[in-house]
Amino acid sequence: MLLTLIMIVVVSASQAQLSNWNGYNGMPVRVSGYDNIVGSPYLHDEWTDAEVLLANGKKKFTFVKYNVFENRMVLKANDLELVFEPKDILEVKYNKPLGPDDNLGFIFKNGFRVMDFSKDDYFRVYYSSKSIEILGKSKVIKQRVTPPAYGEEPYEQFVTKEEFYIKRDAVWKEFKLNSKSFQKVFPGYKSEIKKFLKSNELDLRRPKDIQKLMQHILAPA
Repeated sequence: MLLTLIMIVVVSASQAQLSNWNGYNGMPVRVSGYDNIVGSPYLHDEWTDAEVLLANGKKKFTFVKYNVFENRMVLKANDLELVFEPKDILEVKYNKPLGPDDNLGFIFKNGFRVMDFSKDDYFRVYYSSKSIEILGKSKVIKQRVTPPAYGEEPYEQFVTKEEFYIKRDAVWKEFKLNSKSFQKVFPGYKSEIKKFLKSNELDLRRPKDIQKLMQHILAPA
């Protein structure tokens, strides 16, 4: 009887922490979850307005941050900062670029079947068509650092990186956003790729420039 009562209290306390937003439960952000770790688990620390696609197909506008370390979207909802499960938030489309090399804006989606990744993992969409997809996977890892100076204490820090993947003929491969990689994937267009990139002054770090190149490669002859 006592054990049952304890379980009910624990479950009730857990449910009380949840906040319903458009039919989905979000958990308040852990304020002190990353104490004493240098750096940030987020892709960008600032809140950005975005269009959010929910699992029920509805689209909502709100402010978003992407916690890459935990693969969770954090939304401002109900006057709270809430963390949602990937199964509830299928896509986030930022309404403005987030950096000088970003001339298109960010679109993050899950549900992809990329190699050994989970379908819950969010990927940035650089290019998408029926036959070809180019995705970026942001990663934040926690790394222990031992300072070179004697007497300084070791500490932990977050390190961010991004890997890229391309799907062609239903096969995913790891990929790099540079001219040589595109030439390798499209060997029949080697000279055309080099010429097009140079004449149009394209930068393959920019999603819009990737789309321009792909549209040129795949354009009907």
